Amino acid sequence: MLDRWAKEVLSQEWLTVQQVAARLNVSEDTVYRRIRERRLTVRREGRAVRVEADSLHAYVRATTTPALSSLQAVATSARRRESAPDPRAPWVGSLWNAKPRQQQRKRRAAQ
Repeated sequence: MLDRWAKEVLSQEWLTVQQVAARLNVSEDTVYRRIRERRLTVRREGRAVRVEADSLHAYVRATTTPALSSLQAVATSARRRESAPDPRAPWVGSLWNAKPRQQQRKRRAAQ
């Protein structure tokens, strides 16, 4: 039983906190925070902390988004422009612009 466990642990790649911080280009405090949040699988040996390499790869895959190709980026920006509200629409001013509301209040007060 111990032999199977030892083989499994020894076959995995374990990284120090400093190595993980260098790979992610973050501070060591950030790595320790991710460990406390249980986003990274660790093994403690006395005071030494080791991060499982597979856990690090899974974390990176889960937290990064795939890059858009230039054609996808153009199509996305065109869709955003089409779905943007028309600034000349009568309801836009009453929702997002405070000036027409102020003018309405002044008119009502003057009546």
